[in-house]
Amino acid sequence: LDYMPFDPIVKRTEGTVREFSSSINGSSSAGMTLAAVSGVGGLTPSSSKSSLLEGVSSKSMNASQKSAYFIGVNAFKTTKGAPHVILKLVNACDPANAAALTRQVESDVHRLGLRGIRSLAVAKTVNGDVENWRFLGLLTFLDPPRPDTKQTIEDAKKYGVAVKMITGDHVLIARETARVLGMGDYIKTSAGLPLLDPVTKAKPPHLGRDYGDMCLAVDGFAQVFPEHKYLIVECLRELDYKV
Repeated sequence: LDYMPFDPIVKRTEGTVREFSSSINGSSSAGMTLAAVSGVGGLTPSSSKSSLLEGVSSKSMNASQKSAYFIGVNAFKTTKGAPHVILKLVNACDPANAAALTRQVESDVHRLGLRGIRSLAVAKTVNGDVENWRFLGLLTFLDPPRPDTKQTIEDAKKYGVAVKMITGDHVLIARETARVLGMGDYIKTSAGLPLLDPVTKAKPPHLGRDYGDMCLAVDGFAQVFPEHKYLIVECLRELDYKV
């Protein structure tokens, strides 16, 4: 019904999915659909009982129409992103269980990271509320370096080029990857890095002066967002390095 690619503001992807079923809470799905979209201009309910609507695009609806439509067709939202991003979203909806869930997820991510296994978290909305998020679990996968990456890094070093890692992966994954590639393992998280101005999107003043020593000292950064990558490069450029 709707899809949001990776958004650098909320740091995750999101999709709205329609669940096909013959009934919703024991009632006819077609009847539910008719009731939910009644009065929504331009919508033509289908005569079939599969709760399909003909010629409907959720992108043309306003917020209240979209909410009614999503509930009427038994829809829910799904989202995927870094575990800490999804935890923040889910914990805001269920603060009573936030601490226990965070401990469990962080423990699993740590355990997997020690083995070089990457993790993404998945959540969905429940109970017909498109803002009520619940944690579903972790997606795990391997993403090893290309076979020629280690040799490329070695060749770069021979020519006096310093190679640093900047990745959105968990810090444990970054350190394991650095070990495999023969790089230094002084990998920091993005916790100490600046962000763009939320309104103007301008980079911070005196970027090289304030963050240059850190960017030069580390072998890389992990758990970064795209704007962090940009600011690290800009920081080194302010110090007259070619990046």
